[in-house]
Amino acid sequence: MQLWITKEHAISLGMTHEGTLFGLPAWMNNDRGHIVGAVPKAYFMRWWPAMCDWLFDQASYFVPSHIELVSPIKTGQRIVP
Repeated sequence: MQLWITKEHAISLGMTHEGTLFGLPAWMNNDRGHIVGAVPKAYFMRWWPAMCDWLFDQASYFVPSHIELVSPIKTGQRIVP
C-alpha cells in the first residue's frame, strides 16, 4: 500500500484541484466553485476528515440557528489544464 496519493492518481480519480481539508493537504474535485469530492493526500489520514466532520455535526446541536458553522475546507491550485 502506498502512503500518498500521487498527482497522477488523483487526476485519474477525477480530482481537479489541490487544497486543504480540515488542515490536511488534499486533492479535490471542484465543479463550478463547489467542492464535489475531496480526499487527503495521505492514505493513512482518511480518518481525520471523517472525525472532524462528525465533530462539526455534533457541535451544530449546540450552536444557535442564526450562527453558521463553516468547515475549514479551502480550494487551492488547479491541477488539470
